[in-house]
Amino acid sequence: MKTYLILANPRPCRHILLAFVALAWLSLPAGTLADQQCKSADELPAVLQRASAAVVNLQTSDAAVGSGFVLADGLIVTSAHLAAGKRLLIVFQDGRRVPWQTLHVDQELDLAIARTEGADLPHLMLRADTPGLGETVLALGNPFGLGLTVTRGIVSAQPRAIGRVHRLQTDAAINPGNSGGPLIDQQGRVVGMISARASIGSGIGFAIPAAAIRKVLEEATQVK
Repeated sequence: MKTYLILANPRPCRHILLAFVALAWLSLPAGTLADQQCKSADELPAVLQRASAAVVNLQTSDAAVGSGFVLADGLIVTSAHLAAGKRLLIVFQDGRRVPWQTLHVDQELDLAIARTEGADLPHLMLRADTPGLGETVLALGNPFGLGLTVTRGIVSAQPRAIGRVHRLQTDAAINPGNSGGPLIDQQGRVVGMISARASIGSGIGFAIPAAAIRKVLEEATQVK
């Protein structure tokens, strides 16, 4: 024989549940939730300060054209269309300027690599795994030639085919001049290179995933 328990009035049970949750909340050590919520927010300015030092502006003799970023061994990554047929200058955050010298180009990914000399250049690291859906990301670059700018968003979709290329999707604000800049996570690791945005609508931007960048780097330099 089956026995069924029917609640004549569910409201008292709801009140009991809310009271239980409140009691559990109060039993946490003081400041625990606040500390967890604020920890990443407190660390973010320091992360951005380190990351932004590795972001470069790309300029012709008279105009800013886009962004790029420094990786280990003096390698600099940007969008290939920015470097095509132009004499570019790489402008570091400390004001130094050096000529762009193309080391390798992957036209399908719209990815160009240069190498520059210099000891202890600030540089970024490529993240080893793919960021999760909804994970916070930050886009760094030089929109409209205004100088270093940071926008914040989430991973809207994991890498999927857009045309012939798999791209990471984000709702972080992306504008002309952001192209070639890094999309980073809250630890400052590169999850992608900003490559495009939808021409209609808003909040639809794309980045070449870090895994694809790593593969091209390995093929171009034969170093991991």
